[in-house]
Amino acid sequence: MNNIKNKHDAKDEGYFFGTAKVGEKGQVVIPKIARDTFDIKTGDTLVMVGDSSKGIYIVKSSALKEFALKTLAKSGILKDKRA
Repeated sequence: MNNIKNKHDAKDEGYFFGTAKVGEKGQVVIPKIARDTFDIKTGDTLVMVGDSSKGIYIVKSSALKEFALKTLAKSGILKDKRA
C-alpha cells in the first residue's frame, strides 16, 4: 500500500490534499495544492472514473489520452508518430 504524502514529499507515492464538500449543484473544489501538483488549470477537461470498492478517480483527459496512445502504440494497434 502506498504511503500518503503531501506535496513536499517524494513523487509517485500518493498524496493527501485535504477534503472537499459537495455543493448544491454537485460541484467540488479541487484544493489548490492538488491543482498545482497535477497542473490542473481553469478550462481543463477532467475524466471521472470509479470503482465500487475503491472510489472515484479524477484524471486529466490529456494524461489519459497520452496513456492510451502509448498503450496502443506498444500493442502495435497504433503507430506512435512521435517515436
